[in-house]
Amino acid sequence: MSLAFNTEPTPVGNRKQERRGERRQLTLKRAQLVHRNGHCVVECTIFNLSDAGAKVSTLGWQDLPQHLVLRVEGGPTHTCDVVWHANEEVGLVFDKSTTKAAPPPAPSADRNRNLLDRIADIERRIAELKSEITAG
Repeated sequence: MSLAFNTEPTPVGNRKQERRGERRQLTLKRAQLVHRNGHCVVECTIFNLSDAGAKVSTLGWQDLPQHLVLRVEGGPTHTCDVVWHANEEVGLVFDKSTTKAAPPPAPSADRNRNLLDRIADIERRIAELKSEITAG
């Protein structure tokens, strides 16, 4: 008895045709899906990203609204719409008119020390002025 194996690829029925106009960049970035005016925050990982949208994964299935905000760790914040939702994966399209740039980097330790020194100088000056008021 002989077994014959078909080495030709088997077509998958009804495969979705790529509809994205922008090239996706594979990535692994931490982010948050924010909705209900910031009262609900869902941690997620971005798997691919383009200027037009993203594919993210959450820890387990989440009941998400149609409109939400994607807050990328160390990156921009996007208002977006859910395009598709399968198990814990979510496809998002960005509303480009509401994308906000990444927040500025945190101040350096030297800058913080300088600001604290300036505050101490101001507090000393305030104390001097108060003593002038009470003496006068």
